[in-house]
Amino acid sequence: MLPIFNVRETMKVLTFAEAKMLSEQYQHLVGSVVLNEDKEFEVIDHILVCPYNQINRNLFFQLFQELKCPEKALAFYKLPEYEAFVILRELVPLGTPYQKYVNLREFLNFVDKNEAIITYSGTQKEK
Repeated sequence: MLPIFNVRETMKVLTFAEAKMLSEQYQHLVGSVVLNEDKEFEVIDHILVCPYNQINRNLFFQLFQELKCPEKALAFYKLPEYEAFVILRELVPLGTPYQKYVNLREFLNFVDKNEAIITYSGTQKEK
């Protein structure tokens, strides 16, 4: 059994099993809409396990964009440190479309602190 940990502890490095459990726990948010810090709406496209360190994480996201498969994109990574990330995109592109990568635990903190509204399949719930 995996240890229970506080998802609000944003600095703790996760094992693969912990990051996978965390990302699976929040998969229901994929497709939801959130109001970001700039008061713009964004859509949650993916919640993924990725490398913890920045250099390997950047390589992972580049490979994920090319391969469209998180398992294949993560195959190169052999270190024991992982993280769960959210991939967001703007709901209505106003110019060049973008994607944003956010640490899942930091994202959950933002939603809690700002009472951001997340829409699930047409219904609204405040967090």
